[in-house]
Amino acid sequence: MRARDNQRSKVYAAEQAFIAQLKTLKRYDGLRMERVPDIQAWVDKILESHQWKTHFTNVIYANKVEVKDGRGRRRAGGGMWEISLPKWARDKVVALHELTHSAVARKHPRAAAHGHEFCKIFLMLVKRWIGQWEHDALKAWMRTKRVKFSPPRQSNRPRRISPAQQAALKRGRAALARKRVLQKRMAASEDPGRLESSSSTEY
Repeated sequence: MRARDNQRSKVYAAEQAFIAQLKTLKRYDGLRMERVPDIQAWVDKILESHQWKTHFTNVIYANKVEVKDGRGRRRAGGGMWEISLPKWARDKVVALHELTHSAVARKHPRAAAHGHEFCKIFLMLVKRWIGQWEHDALKAWMRTKRVKFSPPRQSNRPRRISPAQQAALKRGRAALARKRVLQKRMAASEDPGRLESSSSTEY
């Protein structure tokens, strides 16, 4: 069972803001790819790269992802074996987004569809196949939209307890101390020499 996809809307918002920024700065047009065969050739190049083969290829999953034209779909889509890109979605950003779903399905099959594993891989692919500037800009938008792209940190700080819990712990320790004193007294009354012998040390 996959983890719940809690970040989906945040990831979409970050990506849309990123693409809007690219358009404003006139950096978007060079990322468009209108023809499916051109996108397929680019995807095949990624699949044959050292990066992809090192992280996302193994003997179980074939190193193949088919690019479909998304006909009849309003949304782009991605899975382990194929990605679908309607005309509006035919750019390198969306293509990498959908290809990341294939990578996550291979490497983290139980992870959330847009969890921190997805975002980390997405950023890695953007950096390698689009550019460092685009990677940094997308990462900045993810931070702005509160998208998690790294595993949660495990704190080494001691757990804080409430005043009521502290009082209960103090009472428990006091009761345990009284119980031990009582047990010693009972043992001494049954065997008066036991307490004396137990406190002596031989050299």
